[in-house]
Amino acid sequence: MEHLRPAETVSAAGLAAAEKRAILDQLDKTSFDTPDSWDTEALIRHVRLGDSDGLVIQGSKLLCGATGNCEIWVFRKTPNGWRNLFNGNAPLASAFGFDSVKSNGVPNLVLETHVSADVTRRTVFAFNGSAYQARDCVNVSASGTITKMPCKG
Repeated sequence: MEHLRPAETVSAAGLAAAEKRAILDQLDKTSFDTPDSWDTEALIRHVRLGDSDGLVIQGSKLLCGATGNCEIWVFRKTPNGWRNLFNGNAPLASAFGFDSVKSNGVPNLVLETHVSADVTRRTVFAFNGSAYQARDCVNVSASGTITKMPCKG
C-alpha cells in the first residue's frame, strides 16, 4: 500500500491553471470541510489508470481524522477534463494501492482505513464505467484475522 508524500504538492503536480481550478472546484464540492488553502492541504500523485492518465489526491491536515485516515480522491483524464471517480463525498483512507485486476479497463482501487488501533478495513473498489464502487470489504486485525464485512456506500 502507498502513501502520498509531503513533497507531492499541488504546485509540484505541474497542472495547467485551468486543470488545477477545475480539480479544486471538484474537491470543494466533495470534501467534508474546506481548507484555507488547497495548495497546502492537498497532496497529488500522477498515476496510470489503464489507458488514461490519473491523479490520486489526498488531504493532509484538516481533511484527516485522529486515526490517520484522510479524504482521498481518484481523478481520470477524459476528453472533457479531469473527472472525479467517486460519486458523492470522498472516502477516507490511510493508504491506497491499485490491483492488477481491472474493471472496465481501469485497475481496481484498494483503500485501507484505520478502524481502531488493532483493526484496518480494506476495501476494493471496482470501476463500473463511470465511477468506483465498493466491491469487497474486509477487516484485518493486528493478529491477521480477516473478517468479511458489508461494504457501505
